[in-house]
Amino acid sequence: MSISELRHLDKQTGVMPTDLASLEAWLDLKLDEKLAQRKAERTPSLAIIATKGSMDMAYPPFILASTAAALGWNSSIFFT
Repeated sequence: MSISELRHLDKQTGVMPTDLASLEAWLDLKLDEKLAQRKAERTPSLAIIATKGSMDMAYPPFILASTAAALGWNSSIFFT
């Protein structure tokens, strides 16, 4: 059974196939769909560790974090 036939069967009846080969193909299809959905919903993130104590060395992490936030990323800075 082909992937297009499985998509048609699943949308039409909502029933899983019963033979082993079709079931494996159906499970692979469902896994691919779910992984693509999770990847699309994922928000990238950035963590920066600032190790220098002076203000001159604090500006680069602030610039990087604010740029990441402007692009829609979750960003955080850890100062040591």
